[in-house]
Amino acid sequence: MYTRNTAQHGDSLALLRSLMACCTPLVFFDPQYRGVFDMLNYGNEGARQRGRFNLPAMTSEYIDTCCREAARVLKPSGYLLRWTDTFHLCEGDHLRIIELKCVDLIAWDSLRLGNGYRSRRRGDYLLVLQKPPLVAKATWRDHGIPNRWPEKIDRKIHPM
Repeated sequence: MYTRNTAQHGDSLALLRSLMACCTPLVFFDPQYRGVFDMLNYGNEGARQRGRFNLPAMTSEYIDTCCREAARVLKPSGYLLRWTDTFHLCEGDHLRIIELKCVDLIAWDSLRLGNGYRSRRRGDYLLVLQKPPLVAKATWRDHGIPNRWPEKIDRKIHPM
């Protein structure tokens, strides 16, 4: 059993499955992607990214299942805010979740160069996915949120 209105730690799919259908206007999901690491096969990710490397990775199937469960628990016109990286954004992984439509995109600029074969990555993206019916006026009240968000993170607190 999960304690309501507190930060949760554990299996995201188990938490989502424990919730009633149509019970929340918002789900925030930050999956631990493996796709780009598996494709690039650098071989030194444990040495360079100890914090993130120690987090349990999520397969594409698991992430899709979590997103479908998020769609189930969202109220009509509710939002799933889903973090994604350039690789998964360009692959269109979010398009497999037909229950939700992408209605906005926020770019996070980490202010730090990362990897990339062509351009060097300097952040990730927050997909704003909405459950039908797609309406903005009644569901999105803060119009001061920029679509580019520069923020340097403390790597001691948040693993990269």
